[in-house]
Amino acid sequence: MNNKEKIYRFFAEKKFFRFFMSILSFMYRYFSVKEIDKNLLSNIEWIESMYINDFSKKRKKWISWILRTKNWWDFLEKVVVSFIDYIDELVIINNNSDDNTKHICNNLLYRYWDKIKYYEYNYDIIRDVNIKSNSINSFSYFSNWSISKASYNTIFKVDDDNLFIPYIIKNQIRKVRNNIFSNNVYYFYWWLNLYKRKDSYLWVLNKNPYSWMYWDIGFFNLTNKTYFIQDWFS
Repeated sequence: MNNKEKIYRFFAEKKFFRFFMSILSFMYRYFSVKEIDKNLLSNIEWIESMYINDFSKKRKKWISWILRTKNWWDFLEKVVVSFIDYIDELVIINNNSDDNTKHICNNLLYRYWDKIKYYEYNYDIIRDVNIKSNSINSFSYFSNWSISKASYNTIFKVDDDNLFIPYIIKNQIRKVRNNIFSNNVYYFYWWLNLYKRKDSYLWVLNKNPYSWMYWDIGFFNLTNKTYFIQDWFS
């Protein structure tokens, strides 16, 4: 582990530092972030069936998990089973898969009919910062469309290659539900990752293991000030 990684790991393991960054994110969003532009709720391709629901809709206080999957059928069920018993709702978005993913999703939907909602987003995502945020092919529009399907006011964004450790995820969910900052972005592991794969090595923050992957998983509230835009920072 080089010096940069040592510093990175040192700060990531400090609860106070994570709490401090969480407060900063709340303050930034509260004072600086504008409410979502209504133009971001419709797409420039004018596909009305894919318009986004307004985030100001009243939602119940609990947690909705949003899982995007694309051509990951052979691992998807293992991922879902690793956390499904501990959550309130899972929204699966099948993003234009051309393998056996839909079949696996249907099996999961049948097995966990009381917890899973299933949608299909049959448009390719173009990972280009120059594409407009309200294009049907932008990752930001896909993300906003996905989280708008949630029934609850807190979102957990997870990918189809994230495996979870049961006793850890139970503890994390408990902390989020008991958090006194109802409009705060609790955690977003874009740099406070818990596992990091580097040169074929894997290391974990020993005080707080979370999942097998990192970068774009985290808890946040669904409000008119919580949305994605097509930009390097988002």
